[in-house]
Amino acid sequence: MAINAANQRSQEMLREMYPDGYASLATVHSLLAIVVGALLLTAGILLLKKRSIARTLHLVYAIANIGLVILNFIIMIQVQSSMAQYGSPAMQAGWKVGFVIGLLIGLSYPIFLLAWFLRPKIATTMREWQQKQ
Repeated sequence: MAINAANQRSQEMLREMYPDGYASLATVHSLLAIVVGALLLTAGILLLKKRSIARTLHLVYAIANIGLVILNFIIMIQVQSSMAQYGSPAMQAGWKVGFVIGLLIGLSYPIFLLAWFLRPKIATTMREWQQKQ
């Protein structure tokens, strides 16, 4: 009986902590992350093969991943605001610092890719690969 009551209470807490639609958003985010990861893998393979389309795929990946990072940030802010009642003010401040650090780390690689592949020298070099094929 005590285990059943504890189990019911933990399920009630989970329902309170996670906002409505969280499961749907998390599922969509996960599926998009798989697709974007496959895009990055394909772009990397094509880059190693010196195919000019690799530049375009890396740019598409970077833009899509920036969107995913922002979506994840929004999801986590919603979860954190739902969990605020369970944490102390110091814990909430730690969550916010963690979110900002996670956002910066998550955005660093896509921003690097945008900066790298938008350089005129890189674009010219990769166009030359296409001409040699």
